[in-house]
Amino acid sequence: MIEEDKTLTIYKELFLKKIKKNNMTFMHKTRLLLLLILGTLVVTACRKDPLRPNEKKDPEVEQPEKPKENDPPAQTDLFPKPDGSRILTGSPAERVFALLSNMTFDEPLPLGETRITEAQLNEIKAFADKLVAEKQPKNQREMHDLLFGWIRKNVKYGNTFDPSIPDYNSAYTTFKHKVAICQGYSNLLKVFCHTQKIHAPIVNGLARFNTLGNPLGHAWNYVLLDGKWFVSDATNGIFYDANDPKRFDFLLPERLDFPLFRDEKFVCTYEKRELTISSVQDSFTGEKLIVPYGMGGFQIGNFNPTHLPKSVKEIYLGRNIKMLGTSDHLNLKESGKNVEKILVDPENPHLEEYKGTIYIKGDKSNLPLFIPARLKVVKMKPMKNVGKNVIFGHEGMEELYFEEGTETIEDYAVEACPNLRKVYLPKSVKSVADRAFFRCHSELKVVRL
Repeated sequence: MIEEDKTLTIYKELFLKKIKKNNMTFMHKTRLLLLLILGTLVVTACRKDPLRPNEKKDPEVEQPEKPKENDPPAQTDLFPKPDGSRILTGSPAERVFALLSNMTFDEPLPLGETRITEAQLNEIKAFADKLVAEKQPKNQREMHDLLFGWIRKNVKYGNTFDPSIPDYNSAYTTFKHKVAICQGYSNLLKVFCHTQKIHAPIVNGLARFNTLGNPLGHAWNYVLLDGKWFVSDATNGIFYDANDPKRFDFLLPERLDFPLFRDEKFVCTYEKRELTISSVQDSFTGEKLIVPYGMGGFQIGNFNPTHLPKSVKEIYLGRNIKMLGTSDHLNLKESGKNVEKILVDPENPHLEEYKGTIYIKGDKSNLPLFIPARLKVVKMKPMKNVGKNVIFGHEGMEELYFEEGTETIEDYAVEACPNLRKVYLPKSVKSVADRAFFRCHSELKVVRL
């Protein structure tokens, strides 16, 4: 039996130990490499979709879209620029005289708002012609005095509750029944003068018949006689020079009943003591309407159109516009059904646009003056208390935001807005009445931010 060499045995053991050690080192390095690769993958994944704890969201509360930080800038180059037109100043009587005295008439004024049939007009004309033929007045002043005198002598001020009188405002009823109130007196004088080619527009306004109490609502005429304007009030037998400064504070005209100026785009009247755009002609077919700075040499102060072409989507108001009608006589609510946006010159001292809604500048109540009919997302200025019908009958609004600072929202604050689906309330809101959002979309959701 041959014995194994001890030296060989020792080398063999050392060799096996070295191999084992190398294997362990390799496995350790491999494990470290795998951990490093795994860590890299985790970090990369976190960058793409960070790990977050599971959140349970209330299914009824939706996260609102964040409002855009910067709305598209308005096209400031579209705002009308001052054109040298004259500003109407002074008392209402001074303003009307300034307008009328700068007008020329190529033909008799149409009867316009005065309602009368052709047969009725012919009957009154035949009577007036006969009266003039009998008295033979020498000029327009004498002719007016003749017609004015007949009304004063024959027509009595009536009781509006008398059912036997069909219409106290009608020129024909006044002529036939000889009973009227101030509007009937004025309409008959206007028709009388019209038959004799005398301009006699009607004004509606206020009268200071005494020094105590508030002025009274009244109607009377301005008449152009032999090239000169006079005030003619047949109801009270008053007649005087329209340019008499001593009378400027007596009869205060608020509106005239006929268009003062007209061009291919606009019709301009006198309303609420301001030169007013009262209609936009259908000949205008563009989407962007620039309201002019002035017409007829006078500055426009009121934009209150009874008619607006359906093509109009945007309206640009200059610094000259003071009002959009009045709260009880805002025609844009009906005529502007297709309007998406109204922009106001930032230099306008009277009105301002805030996130699409028009406000009276400086009005601390923050009541909206006008919300364009096609504005889908409405963002209100903060109002501590939102009262009844702050928004009423807006068919285009889909989302409504109340801003921080709003505290209470009363019943019927928002009413008859059939497409309103979401209302967003800030943290400052303390109470919301049960019927705050009345007759709106059946699936309306109120979201607290």
